[in-house]
Amino acid sequence: MLAVLSGGPASAGCSFAGGEDAGRLLEKTLAVMEERGLSSVPVETDAGGLTVEPRAREWNPFGEAADLAKQAAAVTVTRAGGGQDALLAVELTPEAAKALLGRRLEAELEAIRRQSAGLAASGGAENELVRRIDRRIDDAKREAAALLAEAEVETVIRLRVDRRSAVPSAVCAETRIVRPAKALSAAEDGPPAEPRPAGRTPGWQETIIDNFLVIGQGEEREP
Repeated sequence: MLAVLSGGPASAGCSFAGGEDAGRLLEKTLAVMEERGLSSVPVETDAGGLTVEPRAREWNPFGEAADLAKQAAAVTVTRAGGGQDALLAVELTPEAAKALLGRRLEAELEAIRRQSAGLAASGGAENELVRRIDRRIDDAKREAAALLAEAEVETVIRLRVDRRSAVPSAVCAETRIVRPAKALSAAEDGPPAEPRPAGRTPGWQETIIDNFLVIGQGEEREP
């Protein structure tokens, strides 16, 4: 069952807020996922209030499950609604958050490439159209990489976990992207750029929430 996990980001500067219990539960959960062959499949994305079905099915917020504990800047744990479930919130390091977003963009663009090439081929399009699609996707990947290099990325991965078995029932990744605004030159019209707030980059901002379904080895997401 898919559930949207709520709660604020983990407190920065705290290795395991909530004590060592959070760290142990995370490590146990990741070990159980690896032992049982559990994986997460993206099923829904919310960006700017718009909910869409993701194109790419092959990316997940873990990479190798065991790596998540190494990528965590902070981990917190709270009880979920009086039951035996716990809510784990894993705040990634800035480097890990940016790498995860990069993998996500790569997977989405490659999915678009495959779908576009398939449609072109089924419509009897010439090879030149397929080559143009390839060039446009390659350009988009370079543009995305350049924008990502300048952006600040914060990601919190939330897992609903059974405290006894450490089996996760839902996964949600919340990513906040801040891209700096380009300063106007003296020759350009327009008001002067506002001073940069302490510790924060001014400019375009977006929050993306990806919800995942946890499935076992050999299972497929229901249509």
